[in-house]
Amino acid sequence: MEKNNKKIILDDHLLSYYHFEGEREEGVSLVCLHGWGLDSETWFSSIEALLPLIKEAIAIDLPGFGHSENPHSPFSMKEYTDIVESLLSTLDLQKVVIMGHSFGARIAVRLAIRQKSMIEKLVLVDAAGVRTHQVRAKVFSFLSRFFKPFVSYVPFLRTFALRFTRSDYDYKPALKPTFIKIVQESDIPLYPEVTTPTLLVWGDKDTITPLSSARIMEKMILCSELFVIEGAGHVSFLDKHKIFITKVISYLSQ
Repeated sequence: MEKNNKKIILDDHLLSYYHFEGEREEGVSLVCLHGWGLDSETWFSSIEALLPLIKEAIAIDLPGFGHSENPHSPFSMKEYTDIVESLLSTLDLQKVVIMGHSFGARIAVRLAIRQKSMIEKLVLVDAAGVRTHQVRAKVFSFLSRFFKPFVSYVPFLRTFALRFTRSDYDYKPALKPTFIKIVQESDIPLYPEVTTPTLLVWGDKDTITPLSSARIMEKMILCSELFVIEGAGHVSFLDKHKIFITKVISYLSQ
C-alpha cells in the first residue's frame, strides 16, 4: 500500500494528511478522521482493506496531532470543522464517505450537515458528543495523569490507555484550552439535522462513549444503523478489526 504524506497551509495552519490511491477509477473518496490524542496512522490498516472499493482515501492529522500544527488559538468544534471542510474543498472532492472515530466523528457529523450534496455516507465509530457522567470523567483524568509520561511517546501505550483506562481527550497539555472548549459542546441538537446515511459502529465494552450514547444517536439520526461489536471497547475498529472491516465493506457496497 503506497501512501503519500502531504502538507498544506489552510486558514494559516500547517495541516498534514496522507493520500492513498484506491483501486477504482470512479467511486467515492474516503476521508478518515481520528480520535483525540491519536493521529491518522490509526486508520492505515482499515484504509488498506478498503482500497478495492474506493477511488482514493485521505487520512488527516487534525490540528494539534500527528504532523499538523497546534491551533494558534483555542479551537472549538467549529474551527476543527472549518479546517477539514477547507481541505475537502481544496482537494475538490466530489463523492465522499467520512469515517470518524470518537472526536473525529463529531467533526464528521458537522460536515455532513454542511455538505449534504458532497457527503454520501458516514461511518461513525464510538462517537463522542453525548456528554457522560462527570464523576467518571474525574476518574479518567486522574488515571491519565498516571499514564501521561509514558503514552505521549509510545503509540502502543496510547492505544492501550484508550482501551483500558480513559477517554481520548487528555493527552496533549498544550491543547487543554481547546479541550475545554470542545467538551462544553453537546452534539445532541445536531443529530436530527443529519440526513446522510449513517453507520454507527460501537464496542459493547466501551466505557468512554458508552453504548447508551449510541442508542441516543440511533434514535435521533433517522437514517442511521447501529452495529454493535461484542467484546470491543472505545477503539472497536482496532479491537475487532476483521469484524469492523467486514461490516464497513458490506455497508459501502450497498
